[in-house]
Amino acid sequence: MIYSFYTSSFYAYTLFFIALITYYILKKRPLLEEPVSFALLLYFLYFVISPIYDILTKNTTMGGVNLLSYYPKTQLISTIGIVSFLITYEKTNITLSKRPFHISSHKMLINALVWEFIGLLGYFIWTRKLGVSLFVINPFKLSNTYLMLGETSKKATGYLALSILFLVPSTLMFLELALRKVIKFTHWMVFLINFTLFLTRGVRYIILIAAGSMAVYYLKRTQKHLKRSHIIILTLFSIFIFTLVSYLRGSPSLSHLSLNTAFILSFFTSSISLFKPTAAVVHYIPKYHPFVMGETFLYTFLMPIPRIIWPQKPYPAFLKILWKITGGRFFGYAVPNIGEYYANFGIPGIIFFMAILGGLLKVIYNIYKKNAKNELVLMSYSIFLFFIFQIVSRGYFPQVFVQSVYLFAPLFSLYIIQKL
Repeated sequence: MIYSFYTSSFYAYTLFFIALITYYILKKRPLLEEPVSFALLLYFLYFVISPIYDILTKNTTMGGVNLLSYYPKTQLISTIGIVSFLITYEKTNITLSKRPFHISSHKMLINALVWEFIGLLGYFIWTRKLGVSLFVINPFKLSNTYLMLGETSKKATGYLALSILFLVPSTLMFLELALRKVIKFTHWMVFLINFTLFLTRGVRYIILIAAGSMAVYYLKRTQKHLKRSHIIILTLFSIFIFTLVSYLRGSPSLSHLSLNTAFILSFFTSSISLFKPTAAVVHYIPKYHPFVMGETFLYTFLMPIPRIIWPQKPYPAFLKILWKITGGRFFGYAVPNIGEYYANFGIPGIIFFMAILGGLLKVIYNIYKKNAKNELVLMSYSIFLFFIFQIVSRGYFPQVFVQSVYLFAPLFSLYIIQKL
């Protein structure tokens, strides 16, 4: 009876959530290129598909606590956040005037080579310091070094591990140079090296941002359009790659791989299972721990300091809370941004920060629309469009901020070099 009451309440809020998104799409018909489309797709997966699957499979327990009674409240506050997000996205009209900006091929080539070298060198040093293979996930070996990273990441080398992100914008620069026919074969070698590292690193958001930004940039730059059949094929291939990478992150080799419907469904649902951790945060705060009152945002100023310099750098209370609610298995779990906003200031925090996010996405989109033929703007927008995945799915602002610095620093340096 209690189970039925909670599920009925949850479904009622979920129907409102779906109706809200459906109304917006039918009313505005957002283009695929709009950042709001990507954000709404992610929220739909995380806050509709994932919890419904949890309830149907009666898998609503985390850290030894059945969180079903918190599903309705979690869905309600998430819907409030989406309303705030869409309102500011619609009402924001801030933009920059159109600014012609041509980048010389010579300066772009130098910038691309420098950041490619820095990225490869930093990543190589990281693997040497940890004593792992350059190809972290190796499907041809019986041991998978990805399984070790939860422990070895304690060796204060995170800033080196992130250097692989430098390779994303450098790859885009080589693509632009290839389109200008400045280079003929070099870009293929760069693509082969970089995407091999992206795939074998085993971090799905890097693969998504790298492949997605390349596709968007190429299509927009050449003004080509994909047929519906091509989109379906690419989507299925992407699901296959993500499933394969997810499997290899937790399995010693390909020898036990069996790609069937049940297997793919299992990995897909586990990949989008972010509603349950959010419900765990709602359950834990403020019942067992007070709201952290902006601590995760303030910690952004401490995050860039490497632990090799400050070994005793404290961890924020929010991460300790996540450790408790996941039963001590924080590695591999995540809470979406709505969960972080709630942990800081409760429902007012969700309303405020979701409004900020909606406004930010609209400003960036407006700048892109005004400067769509500007190569630097197009590179930045292509990366940002898929970085939304990390913003939405990883509710830990210090981490997201540092990752954004690594992704956009090479493009910012390109802007500075061109201005000199």
